[in-house]
Amino acid sequence: MKKIAILFLVFTSMIFSQKILQKESKSSFNEVVNKFAKFEKDNHITNGYTIKNDVKTKVPNWKIFKREEWLWENRVNLETGEFPKTNSIIEYSKYKQSKNLNKETSLNESWSNLGTNSSTGGYAGIGRINCIAFHPSDANTFWVGSPSGGIWRTTDGGSNWTILNNNENVLGVSDIAITSDYATSNTLYIATGDRDGGSMWSLSGGQSADNTSQGVFKSTDGGATWTATGLTSAETGSKIYRLLIHPTNNLILIASTINGIYKTINGGTNWTQVNVNSFIDMEFKPGDPTTIYASTIRYGDVYLGKSTNTGDSFGISIPGTSNGGYRGEIAVSANNDAVVYILVADNTGGLVDIYKSTDSGVSFTALGASSKSMLGYYSDGSGANTGQGTYDLCIAASPSDANTVYIGGVNTWKTTDGGATWGISNMWTSYSGYNKSGAPVAHADKHALAFQSGGVLFEGNDGGIYKTTDGGTSWSDLSNGLVISQLYRIGVSQTNSSKVMTGLQDNGSKLYNGGFWNDVKGGDGMECIIDYSDANYMYATYVRGQISRSTNGSSFSTDISANIPGGQPTGAWVTPYVIDPNNSTTLFAGYDKVWKTSDRGNSWTSASQVLSSSDKLRSLAIAPSNSLILYAADKTNMWKTTDGGATNWTAITLPSTSTSITYIAVHPTDANTLWITYGGYVAGQKVYESTDGGVNWTSISTGLPNLPIMSIVHNKSVTSKNILFVGTDLGVYAKEGANDWVEYNSGLP
Repeated sequence: MKKIAILFLVFTSMIFSQKILQKESKSSFNEVVNKFAKFEKDNHITNGYTIKNDVKTKVPNWKIFKREEWLWENRVNLETGEFPKTNSIIEYSKYKQSKNLNKETSLNESWSNLGTNSSTGGYAGIGRINCIAFHPSDANTFWVGSPSGGIWRTTDGGSNWTILNNNENVLGVSDIAITSDYATSNTLYIATGDRDGGSMWSLSGGQSADNTSQGVFKSTDGGATWTATGLTSAETGSKIYRLLIHPTNNLILIASTINGIYKTINGGTNWTQVNVNSFIDMEFKPGDPTTIYASTIRYGDVYLGKSTNTGDSFGISIPGTSNGGYRGEIAVSANNDAVVYILVADNTGGLVDIYKSTDSGVSFTALGASSKSMLGYYSDGSGANTGQGTYDLCIAASPSDANTVYIGGVNTWKTTDGGATWGISNMWTSYSGYNKSGAPVAHADKHALAFQSGGVLFEGNDGGIYKTTDGGTSWSDLSNGLVISQLYRIGVSQTNSSKVMTGLQDNGSKLYNGGFWNDVKGGDGMECIIDYSDANYMYATYVRGQISRSTNGSSFSTDISANIPGGQPTGAWVTPYVIDPNNSTTLFAGYDKVWKTSDRGNSWTSASQVLSSSDKLRSLAIAPSNSLILYAADKTNMWKTTDGGATNWTAITLPSTSTSITYIAVHPTDANTLWITYGGYVAGQKVYESTDGGVNWTSISTGLPNLPIMSIVHNKSVTSKNILFVGTDLGVYAKEGANDWVEYNSGLP
């Protein structure tokens, strides 16, 4: 295991590192992915696990990397590995400026909100919360920000929630700043984007987030409308980490970005760069807003930035001996304004230490906290010093007792003696193998800890927002009502319109049935299928092709992919599998080859030769009019069978190989008419149509913005013309017959 740890350190140093004053030279996507694949092979890592002392053990950060690999493989130039020099917000803005968006169409339906918006909490969840902010005088009113689902407000303590920025180009919110006179001014600010999400920056791609920042936005009507301030994405470098507002002067704000710290003294109209370093966290000294503490994000050490002139300039020091630190988070307490804590994670996600100052940041003492693996998975801190501290890391000190501190990683820990001893406060699971002390369960992966007046502590994690009113003895989930889930796929019943399944990032698979959502499978949820002839049969997946079956719509205890001869193969991150439209007991699944079951997964037979040994299959489709005709594709290759896989599949020549195929759809009555979609940012290479089974292709991309196209579906209920819909990073688009594509986004955030 020592070898694995060393190699992981070398690898993560290579791809996750930043210099404090100068960005690293960019690697190509292909180079990074190849290095990671070699790392997996050399260290015998399978699906994110390795064997340590004969025990199957998680490899930290593996899932985060694979998630980002999946996202960006659909956006990069696959031939060169070059990351795009644009993003979806930029391209959509160009589209809005150049197109007539009011084209007539008979497709005038409007979208309405279905969720997901409820969960049982604990191990289950709804979606990630990045930040929490409080009303200055009303304890029942507070706000949360999510990476993809916007800023939400509650006025009744979390029983009900209202979305505030549905009409903005960027829904992601990294931080929220509320003015001290909010009760009369209704003024608040948001830092847009996703500070903690995986990013092309982590893959050395030069951009900085899945949901790129457009800068700081301001509302003067409580969030009903928003306007851009003078700090835009050009200055922020597409990522904002922290947004502070002066406690007594609402015209002064400080923003820490990937390109440095910016300050405004006129409510956001103008901003001045006051430091060029990347600081991920900032806090005012309690009672003295002329003093600001800031912690950097980088490889090598974690630096403390300190300003004594209200952010006009920052000096830099290194607290203690934090060699190897990658990210630092800061906590202060009104109970003792001289106390400063810095929680430091290394570049593998493990704990370097917690540093404490009792002289306002002049000097620091290491608390020796790394003797426990407090960023890891176990309630007793056992196991290797690992975790996901590069992704989820937070700390908060009680405003009424500077010795009471909470830290968040995978789990939440607490000290009441200033850091001398620590105990578990909540856990990601109730399973005794990890939760050895019976700690209360809250969702995993903590991104925000924030104290409200009266000692109430709130936590934002990958599942939603929680609070404790008894010092962490118990935790309440306040997430129901939020619509912030990040979805991979959905499946819809064809016999019962009130049944829908969806696979969520970090929050499992959920079933909507009769107006309510239920958690049916844990982990990351991927492709979902509801049997079109008998809605009691359902299928849900975990990453890389683990397929579970339900026969009652609630229990998914049968792992049908384990029944494939030799055991479940390793598939793509989102492994494709489809149900035969003419025989619902038959399914096909794509790994390196295609497998077929005729008994809903009890047994499987090979249905192709090995098609894609290294890349794995990404797309799979059956012709509804002839179940013997199937199409399969990896990122840059496509194959076809006309005999259901009885003999070898034949290769199809594709119209492009520079970007990734993302989806295949086949005409319901003509097996030779099909459509494929492409990711990437190559104008005109979005949707292609073939009417001869893939021999020839015609681009039918006119009218679409230059966005990655992630999925396509044909409206089989209309027979007089082809009606197509595609899904993108920014909305849905429709095409009627020979007409150009038009937006199909009425009512859609």
